[in-house]
Amino acid sequence: MPAVGESTTAGDIVRIAASNMSPWGFLDEQNRESGLLIDFAQKFSAEVHIDHKNYLQPYPRVMHSLASGSVDLAVLFDGPHADNAAIRVGDVLVTEVFVIARASAEPISSFEQLAGMTVGYIRGSKYGEPFDSASHFTRLPINSMRQGLAMVVSGRIDAMTSSDQAFYQAIKVMQLNETQLRRLLVLKEVTGGLYMSRHSKLKDQLPFYRDALKKMGNQGILKRIFSKPQASGTNVQ
Repeated sequence: MPAVGESTTAGDIVRIAASNMSPWGFLDEQNRESGLLIDFAQKFSAEVHIDHKNYLQPYPRVMHSLASGSVDLAVLFDGPHADNAAIRVGDVLVTEVFVIARASAEPISSFEQLAGMTVGYIRGSKYGEPFDSASHFTRLPINSMRQGLAMVVSGRIDAMTSSDQAFYQAIKVMQLNETQLRRLLVLKEVTGGLYMSRHSKLKDQLPFYRDALKKMGNQGILKRIFSKPQASGTNVQ
């Protein structure tokens, strides 16, 4: 293992897991790794002078991989599950979780007013209490944000749950306009951090990694990576 702040040597590859879900991590049409977390991993690795390999995995598997030590680093949404899985290195992003409906939907002002609706969510994602255990509406697992928004627009479901980044990436790709969607309800604000496996050989690098992450935040690098890629002309109500 290199001394603190030194680059890794040949063959000493840092394993970084990323959730295999657009816009976080995915293979593009040319089968290249792409996504916000892939971009983050590249910029963080350059900042701390490491060679790394990405592992695209379902989000629950990312947490399991950190807990078992089969990867070294990953970005997780903060909470008890993340704290149990690994050591928090530092702040990476802030996102808002909300429910989107058709523009014609009646406005609501409380979580209880979702009663009787069918609300989509990304399969495998956790949105915290009370959403994950709600019984007063139907929660429908969906494979992608684009599929979910298409189902909302077509009337096949009442609403879709999303984070800022996933939603704005989807509407940009789908070229949706302001007449089609309404932000129905904000559920919560969620923070995300970089986490390190307790079994990683990188643990002596923690102070250096924490300083590097703070530097990336202070220089606006993290904000640029995770800013909303809102489509031109789109103004969700």
